[in-house]
Amino acid sequence: MELFTNGDYITTITGRSNVKKFTAMVILLLALSLSLSAFSIHPVSAVEDSWTSKAPLPLSSWGVVGANGKIYAIAGSGEYANVSYLNNAVFEYDPALDTWTIKKAMPIKRSGFALAVYQNKIYVIGGSNGTNQVYDPATGTWENRTSMPTPRTQLEANVVNSKIYVIGGQNEFHDPINLDLNQIYDTETDTWSFGTPIPNVVWQAAAGATTGEMAPKRIYVIGGLPDKSMIGTNMTQVYDPATDTWTIGESMPTARFTLHVAVLNDTLYVMGGLPFFNLSGVRCQENEQYTPVGYIPEFPSLTTIYIRADGSVEGTDKIQRDGNIYTLTGDISGEIKVQKNFTVIDGAGYTLQGSGSGTGVGIRWHGTVQNLQIINFEHGISAVINNTILGNYIADCGAGILIIGGSSNTIKNNTFVNNVNPISIAYGGGNHTITENSMINGTLITVWLSPHPIVDRNYWSDYNGTDADGDGIGDTPHFRIAGNETIYIDFHPLMEPVPVIPEFPSWSLLLIFLITSLMIILAKKKIGG
Repeated sequence: MELFTNGDYITTITGRSNVKKFTAMVILLLALSLSLSAFSIHPVSAVEDSWTSKAPLPLSSWGVVGANGKIYAIAGSGEYANVSYLNNAVFEYDPALDTWTIKKAMPIKRSGFALAVYQNKIYVIGGSNGTNQVYDPATGTWENRTSMPTPRTQLEANVVNSKIYVIGGQNEFHDPINLDLNQIYDTETDTWSFGTPIPNVVWQAAAGATTGEMAPKRIYVIGGLPDKSMIGTNMTQVYDPATDTWTIGESMPTARFTLHVAVLNDTLYVMGGLPFFNLSGVRCQENEQYTPVGYIPEFPSLTTIYIRADGSVEGTDKIQRDGNIYTLTGDISGEIKVQKNFTVIDGAGYTLQGSGSGTGVGIRWHGTVQNLQIINFEHGISAVINNTILGNYIADCGAGILIIGGSSNTIKNNTFVNNVNPISIAYGGGNHTITENSMINGTLITVWLSPHPIVDRNYWSDYNGTDADGDGIGDTPHFRIAGNETIYIDFHPLMEPVPVIPEFPSWSLLLIFLITSLMIILAKKKIGG
């Protein structure tokens, strides 16, 4: 239900408004505001649509990035506090105090690198020597990581889930000098892999990544100079990390290079740049907005849906009940909380859409979740004891399936795409079976203080084994080791993703049966007549 006031609206989470509670809240807020007016509070006034000078950057730097509520200037040069720096000074800016503080210098002096932030750590990748170092603002320390396979400068780096995608760049000692490389750094395993190269080589382009909240997770490489050209391009090249494929998007209105991209609410804003290589000061002042494919203009209000212990459904009319079977009849934006045991949640191929937080489907004991597409939750499905999770597509979640304190769950024939962890298990009694699933771009199952699960005959996108006899099963096991302990082993890893066969709901089977029967009757009458 929506309550409209002067064009604005309030959407209740359960779809039912409570006028008395709303009125009481308004009265409470008025009383609170009157009581606060008795105190002598002098807030700092901020003038809208204005610029304010702040403490200047102590030294010019190659890169600036935000992390953990602060701003960091990386690779500064010059003299500061009687110390000389050359492409290695690090400064921290505190917006609340409007102060700069010198931090531990970057161990290796360099320029032309790319910056990326993941979990409030700053990754400095590239430069002429391909060095990969990470700075932790919390401890003020630098750590060396595995170097980039191909040293280069003038590159772009973007984070999707726990991986950093480093695209393009230049190597003056390489022929050709401009590179089409797409190299992927896994922050969790400290390893590099190769993605599909960018189809059209450009340098001095700009890139931005969408988060999956308002538009699908993609990396957009925009503009730049084509190879051996002095004139900027207006090309938009789109990379899908989940499928490792490139497509060409709508061209930018203004062709340019050395431009800048900012991503806000999964919309890209492209600013500045040069139209062609020139020394006469001709620049681009355009600020152009790009709306990605699949963008949701206004994300639908999320709903909390309950399947109560008595079997009743609250919060939606898109779930049809037939005994203990609950079948979706349309896409839903929100969470489904199942309070009744021995239930079947049949998605019928529809989508349960989240906004990056919460749990898509929460089940307890002896339940089944099948044939459902679950997108963009903190946890796709949470389960406890003796549940079956079958034939689902789970993508863009923190944990695809979360099991805490549970046991005897079967996870079969699901496709996990672009999740931080497809499955997380903790504190349980074990006896979980994980089989015939596809783990794509996010394959690390985590097990914490729980017996090891039974893992067999799954597809792993990072499995690099061979199949000499061509039976579709890898010749060597896929396993995960934490410390000195083997957490799980898949002795029969599959070489290809598992095809998901939809589980038709009972009403669909009945409809198919009736249509088939009718066709047989008509055929018999035609033959007899």
